[in-house]
Amino acid sequence: VSRGYLGESELVLDETDRDLRDQLPKIDTFTLIGNTDFFSARLLEGRHLDQRDRSDTSKTALISDSMRKRYWPNESVINKRINVILNDQSHQLNIVGIVKDRLNESSLFGSQESEDEIYVSGLQFARSYQRIYYRYSGDIAKGEESFFQSLFIVDRTVEPYRVEPASRNLDLMRDSMRLTSFITFAAGGFALLLAVTGIYGLTANTIVQKTHEIGIRRAVGAQDGQIIKMMLKQGSKQLAIGLSLGLLLFTLVCIPFVGMTEGKIPTTLFLGLAIVVSIGLSAVVMLAIYFPTKQAVALEPNAALRYE
Repeated sequence: VSRGYLGESELVLDETDRDLRDQLPKIDTFTLIGNTDFFSARLLEGRHLDQRDRSDTSKTALISDSMRKRYWPNESVINKRINVILNDQSHQLNIVGIVKDRLNESSLFGSQESEDEIYVSGLQFARSYQRIYYRYSGDIAKGEESFFQSLFIVDRTVEPYRVEPASRNLDLMRDSMRLTSFITFAAGGFALLLAVTGIYGLTANTIVQKTHEIGIRRAVGAQDGQIIKMMLKQGSKQLAIGLSLGLLLFTLVCIPFVGMTEGKIPTTLFLGLAIVVSIGLSAVVMLAIYFPTKQAVALEPNAALRYE
């Protein structure tokens, strides 16, 4: 089976919109020679592209089920003609089949129904570079030998650029994603650790600077518990303002990110992350207020008044 990416074609639903190029729907378009079942894109209706779809016949296409549901939800699309603009050239395609979502695997986070695809015959849209896929069982070397023998029978002049197991590309992709995820989470964790350390130190230092004030309050009869409660109350107000601004910024960042991932990452994960970080920061701030205040009220009033 041979498959190649042609780019995004622009679907012309209405001839009056042809001049509005920036508003035309853009559809991922692939050239294909062979059966889509090879890619687990099961045929749902119509027929596959085959030898009938030659360069001297009318141009044909398969479309994904998501595309059919999006643009023609209540219509039969078999033998329906559509107009697309591909590489600045207009093409009229006859839809001969509908395949299951999705042969295309270009989206990192998107669901199967999130992107639409058009598959055209590689015999009608010839390319100088084609990617060929084949299945083998047993030893890799024997599989490659059988591939070269079959290719030699088809065309002796074809010279493959590179032959490698598809699993190698998949492993490289998985490894790169793992590395990217690890770096992202490690950097985020380190940044959070620095933030927590800085917040604790800054808050504790603020309370230490109020030791003189605490001494005065104790000298005029304030109870230790009242002073601690007052400091915690003042700190909680500042904490509430900071958390509110932080959560607002977090929400503004998450909204486009959720749109980019097309719902693949559940919103509950972002909510849980916000709750955990908020609770953690609140605990750090309260502890940074409580312990220095506890130490300050443990001093004698005259010692607290002379504290520098």
